[in-house]
Amino acid sequence: MTRLPPPLIAALAILTIYCLNRVFPKYYSDSLGSGLTSAIFFGLGVMLLVWAMKTFRAHRTTVNPMKPEL
Repeated sequence: MTRLPPPLIAALAILTIYCLNRVFPKYYSDSLGSGLTSAIFFGLGVMLLVWAMKTFRAHRTTVNPMKPEL
């Protein structure tokens, strides 16, 4: 079985969210609060990603699960 790389899985998830937004547009919120909340969660996600990468590197393990020999 072929494994999908994590960036491809993330891209598929983003595409799915976009398509669902197009299918169900009435659930879209254009308020300042929803945009601010999205920005906060995006920022927290990026910070978590950076922290995880630093932790992996500090413990001398690979960040890429597709190439564990690195």
